[in-house]
Amino acid sequence: MPSGKRITLSADDSPGEIDSLYTWLHGTSGLTVDFTAGAPPAGRQGAADLVTVVFGAGGAGLVVVQVLRSWLESRRSIVKLHVKIGDREFDLDATNADEILPLLEEFLRDS
Repeated sequence: MPSGKRITLSADDSPGEIDSLYTWLHGTSGLTVDFTAGAPPAGRQGAADLVTVVFGAGGAGLVVVQVLRSWLESRRSIVKLHVKIGDREFDLDATNADEILPLLEEFLRDS
């Protein structure tokens, strides 16, 4: 993957939903999006699939936040995403999006 700002997303409780999020992000101009199938640790079953988004400057972080908001609003059930940017981690879902997405946007802008 190219260098730039990187955000990693997973949905442990809703593995099929991460496929949908990948599709939404993959079609967005200015973003490089990668899907990694999760591999379970030795002796355990199941692991979270990951979507990694890499982007440069120029407002692409705002685009990621807008796509996340639209995607969450389109879900019929509440899907919890685990979001990782560098050493910072957030849990994001439709119930806390109004609180978390502005923080995420600010962090993406400043990082």
